[in-house]
Order: sequence, then structure tokens, then C-alpha cells
Amino acid sequence: MSEDDVTKEIGCRWNNLSQKGKDCYSNKHNQEMQKYTETIEKFKKKVSKKQKKLKSAKQSESPEIFVRKEICVEYCVEDVKHQYRNSSNEEQPGTSLNTMVIGHLKAYNGWICSSKSQLLALNYKCCKEILICKKLMETYCLQTEKLTSPISLTSRYFGDDLMKCLERFEISYDYLDPWGYIRDERLILNGFKIRITESEHGPGIEVNNTKVYELFEISNQIPFYGIAYLKEILEKIQDKQQLTISESRPINVKSFLQAESLRMVSKLSTRPTMDDVLDVLQQVVHLEQQTHCIHGKPAFQTIHCFL
Repeated sequence: MSEDDVTKEIGCRWNNLSQKGKDCYSNKHNQEMQKYTETIEKFKKKVSKKQKKLKSAKQSESPEIFVRKEICVEYCVEDVKHQYRNSSNEEQPGTSLNTMVIGHLKAYNGWICSSKSQLLALNYKCCKEILICKKLMETYCLQTEKLTSPISLTSRYFGDDLMKCLERFEISYDYLDPWGYIRDERLILNGFKIRITESEHGPGIEVNNTKVYELFEISNQIPFYGIAYLKEILEKIQDKQQLTISESRPINVKSFLQAESLRMVSKLSTRPTMDDVLDVLQQVVHLEQQTHCIHGKPAFQTIHCFL
């Protein structure tokens, strides 16, 4: 018998049952319900007692676990100034702007350094994150794959203004190749490869009856990457002709490269040498704009100014 047949049979038997038979089962139901409620209440009381015990145990243990220790460290700014003047007078090969690594703060995983006339607290990983992200923004080339059917780029996608911007790019030709190629790094590094032909009978749709622009390779590293991002790049180039590669990056590409820099930083050694820290310090000091990492943490903070 199926479940439906069983329920129908039970329903028929219950309807045909006399009132005494129904009262017998209802009494048993009430007794079982009373037992159930009693066991539930007992269980709730046990749970509440255990929770109170845990809270009291945590309150008693918390002062012992989180003990604040105060350590007195002898420190004299005049001694640091004196050492700084001596080091600045000596010629240090490989250093610039009087940069110097003083020591390591193990408790905070930071470094005490000096640069120019300032005493700095340096976050090594934060600095590496900034430098790697900056390098990726300037040089990283997104991987591309060939399209099975190239996309003909016309004013239908971009409008007349952006199409004119696309036509202003320099075209380079290879020997015995009917296609010309736009080799602008702002397009290639962002995962767009465009070719052009001046033949009226070439593949695609003619633009101005002279040139045909085709997108034949596009990046496959970023999901849903397409014409909209190419349009975003062209709009930036149209607003600013001397646009750098890092400035031309679309928003999704920036997010991808930031995540890539975080992944690379996580693989770095947790114990950098003094030379590594000095090299990072010299690079970060030259940065004029970006002095905060992706999460907004400062690369370094000024502790004291000697002047």
C-alpha cells in the first residue's frame, strides 16, 4: 500500500470508531504530551544552568588570559638624533635620501626606520602590497583567447565620438599580412586585441567605406569581460589623451589586480631581512600619492621629526 492509501484507511477507521474508542486514544495523547512538555522543561533548565556556568567561568578566566603587561624601555630621542647625524654624514652605498633601518618591532610586526629627517614606523607587508599592486597596474597583461567569430567594431557599439577615438590609434602592419593591428598597450594589457583592414571586401562591416575594425582576441581571466569594458577604456582615453596604463584600467581589472597582489603578498616570507626592508623603504619613500594599502592601512607613520 502507498502512503496515500494508508492515510485514507486510517481516516476511515477513525471515523468509524466509537466515542469510547476515541476517548481512549485522546487520553493516551494527553498523557504523552504531558510527558513531552515535562522533559522539554527539564532540558531547558539543564541548558540554562550550563550557560550560566560557562559565563561565570569566562568572566573568572578573562582577567587571567588577557593580562596587560607594561614594559619600560629606555629611549632617548637625542641619542637617535646623534646616530642619525652620524649616519647621514657617512656615505652609505646603496642608500638614498638618508634612509636607514633601525630595528624590528616584533610585537607589532613592524620596523623602525628613518628617512630624510623623520623617524618612521614601517609596515613591511603593507608596503610590499602597495608596490606589487602598483607594478601589476603598470605592467600586468591579461591573458587573452581568440574569438571563434570576431566582433566588428562600429559606431553601433560606441557611438561616433568613441569610434573616432578608436580611429586615432596608431596602426602597425606586418609583412604579408592583410591586417593591421592596434598595438597600444592600454588596450593590449587590458585584454583587447583589435585588427584593421583597409580592404572593402575584408571580413566584417565597413566603417567609413575604408577601414574595418575587428576585436579578435579578448581576456578570459575576468568573468563577463566584454565590449562594455573596452568602451570604458576608450571613454577614459577620450577624456585624457596622455592616459597611463594604470589609469586606463577598468574597475573590474583593478579589483582583479588588487586580489592578485594580496595573493602574492601572502606567499612572501614572514621574516624579511634588513636589506629587504631597506629596499622597500627606499621605494615607498619615492611614492607621492599611494601610501595606503588596499584595506586603507598606512604604509608608514611618522613617529618623530628630527628638525
